[in-house]
Amino acid sequence: MQDPVLTSFLNEFAKNFNLEDLPETALFEYFSAYCVFHRDFSEHTNLRDVVIAGTNDTAIDSMGILINEIPVISKSQVDDVSNKSRIDVDFVFSQSKTSRSLNAAEIGSFVQGVREFFSTRYMPANDEVCAKRELTDYVFSKSVKMKSKPKLHLFYCYTGAFQNDPNIVARCESGKKDLADLNIFSDVSFTFLDLDALQERYQEVNLRIEKEIQINEYASLPVIAGIRQAYIGVLPCIELVKLISNSDGRLQKSIFNENVRDFLSNNPVNDEIASTLRDPASQSRLPALNNGITIVAKSIRIIGKRFTLSDFQIVNGCQTSHIVFENQDALRPETSVSVKMIELADRELINDIVRATNRQTVNRPGIRGGSNS
Repeated sequence: MQDPVLTSFLNEFAKNFNLEDLPETALFEYFSAYCVFHRDFSEHTNLRDVVIAGTNDTAIDSMGILINEIPVISKSQVDDVSNKSRIDVDFVFSQSKTSRSLNAAEIGSFVQGVREFFSTRYMPANDEVCAKRELTDYVFSKSVKMKSKPKLHLFYCYTGAFQNDPNIVARCESGKKDLADLNIFSDVSFTFLDLDALQERYQEVNLRIEKEIQINEYASLPVIAGIRQAYIGVLPCIELVKLISNSDGRLQKSIFNENVRDFLSNNPVNDEIASTLRDPASQSRLPALNNGITIVAKSIRIIGKRFTLSDFQIVNGCQTSHIVFENQDALRPETSVSVKMIELADRELINDIVRATNRQTVNRPGIRGGSNS
């Protein structure tokens, strides 16, 4: 591995996940899976459950199945999730190459491997691939519970710089069409993750990021033991969307890792928040009808009305944040949500803050978007 930054990331990653004995190519497969699954899908993904690289891997290095954003690895898990509600299904595949250049033939092999995974199977496959195929067949047996056809996501990871080569792009588009022609997916995406993209994703997953937001109205809280500084204010929802978006404009899920509860999708409270946001006349009431969000950060810097947050987590407000993100097209400039921002000197205080800010409260009749987490 020639890039010193990537080498540093791989060394840290290997140490954190006890993978130091792996050869470089195998380590890069795990690293790539980490940058794909933990960044875009679920931080609860066990990498050993999704990495299937090895002999007879049909040109697939990792493969995961998510139902309602929950990684599933067994039929009983599929039953558990699908029996509770209607389901959204995502199939995720990745191929990893330590080479610095793209090869159209290797991309073609990857696409062919994925195509055979879902259709007629000619290539010999290892036990891990066969087990994933069997589980996939079981997921499709639950099609009656699906809100729509599954989404298929393909990622090709390598250590070069993507140049938008027309031959490579054409091979990619041809592969996407072949997969779409199976007529079992609602959407097929193919993403190249080059050296810069992988490094950026690794930083985002590990929250080594800074975001700047503008808060026009805020006040500082008095000195609190263990807390360097804290502020309460009114955050424009448009600024909240910027704060929780990753470099691709998708929701940065890792910033909710400290939250007690994951996003709960459709429920009465979330539906009421969405209804408030979709009604132009009601949007201005959001700060009064909603508990708001709480952010803890390693560092908070202020210049005028601009706040720069470093290494931050949203520890309360997961539901509100998701619903605002999903309805960003309807947001008006003046629509805001209350926010509390805390710079911690003592990491142990996070647990106390999480417990305090995530206590459930009973919604009063007629109030939209009351209790949230």
